[in-house]
Amino acid sequence: MKNSILALTSALALAAVVVVVSTLNPTTGPLTRAYAEAPRQAQATPPSDRRTVTVVGMGKATSTPDIARVTLGVEAVTPKLSTGLSDVNKRTTDVIAALKKAGVADKDIRTVDFSIYPQQSYGPNGPGPITGYRVANSVRVTMRDLAKVGTVLDTATESGANTVNSLAFALENDATVQTEARTAAVKDARSKAETLAKEAGASIDQVWTITEAVTSNPYPVMQFAAMAAAPTGGGAQIAPGVQDVNVQVQVTYVLK
Repeated sequence: MKNSILALTSALALAAVVVVVSTLNPTTGPLTRAYAEAPRQAQATPPSDRRTVTVVGMGKATSTPDIARVTLGVEAVTPKLSTGLSDVNKRTTDVIAALKKAGVADKDIRTVDFSIYPQQSYGPNGPGPITGYRVANSVRVTMRDLAKVGTVLDTATESGANTVNSLAFALENDATVQTEARTAAVKDARSKAETLAKEAGASIDQVWTITEAVTSNPYPVMQFAAMAAAPTGGGAQIAPGVQDVNVQVQVTYVLK
């Protein structure tokens, strides 16, 4: 009985080995088709007997910005840290309350910086004693009603904000403008390739590869930081301008 069991076990093991070997054999097993197709799948470059031309196409689309983003906050330098913290905390609370009252939604106000730095002089022998502390708290504000940007900024400074910077206009969703710019870039690439091919006595056959890069140019308002400490009373004069979206494509064409 024991011999029969051993014989049966050996037979099963041998059968398993035969199945594995058959499966791995590219000429007899089920992988034959995959091996045959591999050279075609691995062909990642044009045939050596085909000429190619590579060009860079540029496309730009312009639209009017629909949001404005600005970083503003409160900063104080005091001899005692506790005094600075109390002052900055109170004024920041006042600023945020004023922003909300001016119509800025809660989701559009986000803290981006809270910092404390000791104030001390430096001499030949290194840093001197700490003479005070600089405390700062900044929030990033998104404004969706561009007609009220100047008024909102004045409101913030009047309620206690003494730092305003990085004001820029942008498109919240630039997908449509990107598509326009992308189409223009591809047309530009095709035009360049056709010109080069014609000069070389050839013509365009097909696209072999294409890659792209997309850049948006937010419209910055750098000068407002200097104006912020002195509100105009009628709302700071802010011009949103336009938003440019640029697309660059690199295309390789096969020639015929």
